[in-house]
Amino acid sequence: LDAATALDYAKSLRITTDTLRKTTVATFYQASESIYSLFDRVLVLDKGRCIYFGPTNEAKQYFLDLGFVCEPRKSTPDFLTGVTNPQERIVLASASGGQAPPTTSVEFEAAWERSENSRHARQAQLEYEEQIRAENPSSDFKEEVRLNKSKGARSSSRYSASLRGQVGSLVARQWQMWWGNKFGLVTGYMSIIIQSLIYGSVFYQMDTSAFGLLARGGALFSALLFNGFLAIGELMGTFQGRLVLQRHRSYALYHPAAFHLAQVILDLPTMGLQSMVFSLIAYFMFGLDLDAGKFFIFFITLWVISMCAAEMFRLLGNLSPSIYISQQVLSL
Repeated sequence: LDAATALDYAKSLRITTDTLRKTTVATFYQASESIYSLFDRVLVLDKGRCIYFGPTNEAKQYFLDLGFVCEPRKSTPDFLTGVTNPQERIVLASASGGQAPPTTSVEFEAAWERSENSRHARQAQLEYEEQIRAENPSSDFKEEVRLNKSKGARSSSRYSASLRGQVGSLVARQWQMWWGNKFGLVTGYMSIIIQSLIYGSVFYQMDTSAFGLLARGGALFSALLFNGFLAIGELMGTFQGRLVLQRHRSYALYHPAAFHLAQVILDLPTMGLQSMVFSLIAYFMFGLDLDAGKFFIFFITLWVISMCAAEMFRLLGNLSPSIYISQQVLSL
């Protein structure tokens, strides 16, 4: 973010924190003085060790008292991060107490533990913990969660909505994502039409006698193979969506089972339409029996194979630790 946008973002965090009365933790790269002044407390770390944690308006003076020099026109955030860099910090001969300024992370941590600022920080923490125990805000939160649960949700469930409600919402979301990808829809169905014409021309009007038995077997196998591998894109889609699914699960937005059920429900019409387009072209070009029952057996078989293959690719995508391993397994 540029400086102006970062400042606006920090202001929005400040407004949200004051309005909701919540704690906000944020990290900024090269924060300006305006951004720094919006925060109440600052935490300075050096190699994982806490060397300061307290009010923002006291941090600069604390390190000045340790014996460090802040150059003219240098912002407070740059000064605080600079004291941890041996090539950047400027050190006096001795600190205000007559001791040599710290140079390592261990010495910084020890100096902080001995300081009056550290004692005040621990005292403030104890007072806050006592206030939390007295007010017990968790009981209000638990009651709010209980009231927001839908009727079908179990009282012990961490999810507010029932499984049926989650599936319904996820089906609507998946439909919007599928319908919103107009380019993918057009190119996908154009590919199905073109390839079904190619398959139909290769096995065009096969001999219905025993001499055409091998050709008919090849045509049916090719149709099954083509419709099965139409769903191979689910493998990459599953890998790309795994982190999002895990994050949504950690936020208790929905159960992973509801997401997979929603995918299967959406597969019914979408893959059924794909199989129907292929069947209408290939079946009659193959010269198979002009019987409605046999045609629908052909169509339903392709439909089921497509859905089973899609679930197999999703299973492989969820179980494999990397896309490379799943592709190697798929090649078998």
